[in-house]
Amino acid sequence: MKSVLALLMATSALSGNLPAYAEDLTDPRQIVNLLPAERVWMLGEMRTNLSTISAILTALSSGNADQARNAALDRGTVRLNDPERKKISEKAPDGWKPLSKNTHKDFDSIAESIGAGAPQSQTLSQLGKLMQNCVACHAAYRVSENH
Repeated sequence: MKSVLALLMATSALSGNLPAYAEDLTDPRQIVNLLPAERVWMLGEMRTNLSTISAILTALSSGNADQARNAALDRGTVRLNDPERKKISEKAPDGWKPLSKNTHKDFDSIAESIGAGAPQSQTLSQLGKLMQNCVACHAAYRVSENH
């Protein structure tokens, strides 16, 4: 897989299809400076969000709505009370905060919809909306270690 990615990047570079920031090797995203332990925590949270989205999709595809609902609930606004999150939130740029909060609210909405028996097409649409938060955040910010 890595070799395919390298080949695609090389081909894109030769054809001039790389984004502007890749050409001058700068990253235009805003840096969020965190201590090493905070960075590990935040990256773990993001990976858990992705794992949860995968678990929701897998559960829905096998007809297990309860499992999908419980997975979504676990990543909902209950996560906003985590003391580590509050500490990191104080360091984060103002634009990051609503993206994070909305992501967890979206998990709650997904759980509510599943619990109410909403059609899978609605849940999939909600998952797409949630993923837009992820895309927007990763396009705007990058985490860096502040030693």
